[in-house]
Amino acid sequence: MEFDIVDYLGKLKNELKALDSFEFCRVSDVKLMEEVLQSYKRASSFFVVLDNQDGILFQGDGAGWFERRPVTIFLLSKLGKWPDMDGRGRSLYIVRLLYKSIVSRLIRDAEMLESLQYLNVENIPFDEVPGDFCGGMAGLFFTFTIDIPVSLAYDETEWR
Repeated sequence: MEFDIVDYLGKLKNELKALDSFEFCRVSDVKLMEEVLQSYKRASSFFVVLDNQDGILFQGDGAGWFERRPVTIFLLSKLGKWPDMDGRGRSLYIVRLLYKSIVSRLIRDAEMLESLQYLNVENIPFDEVPGDFCGGMAGLFFTFTIDIPVSLAYDETEWR
């Protein structure tokens, strides 16, 4: 069975005390932000996982093949009004601290958990979300990748 990164991130979110006030959401597209919009009235902070099916196949250093899947997380906080540069600054400070805590956990888990042995933690860039995002939110997003071993053995019985 394939490792479920969204399930893992949901558990990670629940285990980090500082994320207690953040609503866990999955979205299929950054432009849609489906579950964020559904939760917008009841929550003011969001831990968002971009749950799409992008990726590439590549051959590893040995003979094995892998599927590399990017994983993007958004940490977002509503602003009281727009523009609110002070509120934006406070929100960005908080989400940068949370980003560092999450990355430290990813690094630890990549070393400790067999299911995350192919988690790429050497380089996890983050970016601020642009301007008035999703109806007046500030925050950042970051992306990492996980490599999943796949079998690309040719099976003659699949073909006519």
